Amino acid sequence: MRGHGQLDDDLRRGGRYLELSREYAAAALTLATAHERDNVGRAFFAIASHALELSFKAFLRARGSSEDHMMMLNHNLERSLSSCLIQGMVPEDGELLALIDALGRHYAAQSFRYPGWNVDLDRLPSPVHVARILASHLKQIEVTLA
Repeated sequence: MRGHGQLDDDLRRGGRYLELSREYAAAALTLATAHERDNVGRAFFAIASHALELSFKAFLRARGSSEDHMMMLNHNLERSLSSCLIQGMVPEDGELLALIDALGRHYAAQSFRYPGWNVDLDRLPSPVHVARILASHLKQIEVTLA
C-alpha cells in the first residue's frame, strides 16, 4: 500500500509526464494542420506516437509504477497500453485501441524516425483524425490525474 507521501510523489511525476505529452501533442497538432501543405507524415506520426507513449507513462506513474517498469516498456505502445489497462485505464471508445494497433509496430521499430523502413502512410489514419483521438485521450488522462 502506498503512503500518502508516495501517492503525492507518483501523481506529481505523472503530471510531469502528462505535461510533456501535451507538448508533443501540440506539436503533432501543428503538423496535422500543415499536413495538407507539406509532406510531414513521418514526423507527425513519430511525434504523435511519442505523445501517446508519454501519456501512458503519465497514467502509470500516477498509479505508482516505477521508473524501471516504464523504462522496460521502452517505445512499445501495445505493451504500455496493456499495462495501463491492467492498472485500471478504461478507454472512452475503440478509437484509441485502433490507433495503437495502427501505429504501435511502426513506432516500436522506430520506422517513423529513420529512412529505409517502408511505411505506407496512406494506410495510416489521417493526421487530423489522429490528433483528434490524441486530444480526447489526453483529456481523459488529465481527469484521471486530477
